Amino acid sequence: MDPLDRRFASHLDRAGELLRSYQIDRADAEIATALALKPRDPAARNLLGMVRFRADRLTEALAIYRELCAEQPADGSLRLHLALVRLRLGQNDEAAADLTQVLEGEPKNQRAQGYYGLALMRIGDLPGAREAFLRAGQPDLARQVEERLAHPQPTPIPEPIVDFAAVAVSGSAKQRSWLAGSTVQTVPETLAAGPELQLNAAWVPPRAQSLVEFATDRLLALSATAEPLALTQEGLLVARVEGRLFLRGRGAIAASGNLQFAPLQQRARGQVTRQPFGQGDEGLLAATGSGHVLLSPEEESFSLLALQNDVVYLREPVLFAFEDSLSWENGRLPGTTAPIVQLRGSGRAVLRLEPHWFALKVETSAPVRVAEAALCGWIGRVLPHPGEDGVHYFQCSGEGALILRRTSA
Repeated sequence: MDPLDRRFASHLDRAGELLRSYQIDRADAEIATALALKPRDPAARNLLGMVRFRADRLTEALAIYRELCAEQPADGSLRLHLALVRLRLGQNDEAAADLTQVLEGEPKNQRAQGYYGLALMRIGDLPGAREAFLRAGQPDLARQVEERLAHPQPTPIPEPIVDFAAVAVSGSAKQRSWLAGSTVQTVPETLAAGPELQLNAAWVPPRAQSLVEFATDRLLALSATAEPLALTQEGLLVARVEGRLFLRGRGAIAASGNLQFAPLQQRARGQVTRQPFGQGDEGLLAATGSGHVLLSPEEESFSLLALQNDVVYLREPVLFAFEDSLSWENGRLPGTTAPIVQLRGSGRAVLRLEPHWFALKVETSAPVRVAEAALCGWIGRVLPHPGEDGVHYFQCSGEGALILRRTSA
């Protein structure tokens, strides 16, 4: 990969991460940088459309997806995005037509079926909406449509959850499990993308949500989590325990099932010691049994890492959770008392980092000097050597990448 491609991919991946953590303005800036390198790249324009959607700049998102669909008419995911934008704009007939095209190519796409049911419900085709909701695996909504058919008097029907972010972010190699999205609303967008798209519709205030809509708008269904470690769109961590899993107790919001927690002990030279893995409420715990735990990163951010027969070295506070399939070894940063942990093997781990972390390449021919306070860990054959007495830095030689955080130290 040439330097331009690497820079482009880096900005696009960063934009995807920022979008998933709802840092819309910063995601927008990263995409702008990526598009300055490759102005017509479809993955970057797709991600730009998602950012515009999240920012409620719907006419701009509409223009982006109309153009992308014209260029790639066979891409069902792009047309699905276009339909979702139109649902938010209240263009229900057009959304239904787009979703019909998607379902012609993907008749078993339950997400598209659910949106199709919503579009049909809005345009008054209740029998069609009922069938679409059944095909989407939403029997509760189908039953409520049946009640409307049996009793035509107005009764509120909650709209299905529109999980726009559940569609994989194109251009990013990182995938996330999303448990909820934002409910579709019928507020027309008055912000214009340009003269050719100027809308003159009067502003309509947002409608009040029904109690069911309020309760399900950002609903987390812990039992639906299939992976041992998954992140929600709000950046929370859902840990599913079936047997044993290691995690920090700090940040726990809720737990379910018959889980038991016990302090995890350090390992040194392959042997379990009597020393706890972390101190106080920052210590790691061994969760055993069957159930789920919901945890918050508090002032930092979670990053979900999949090791595939890999080795990574981390400062102990950075490691938040990991699967039992990974082995670990505790130690100290050379020349310091700072605890460090080595993770090895195949499995998932969760890192807790400040939002502004980054990686820095280390080459054999070019050692790197880094501030001690900035160093969070490293990957590959990197050897950190402490600086001279009274100088808080590490001289890092070898070959690999450093995991760093921004610091004023």
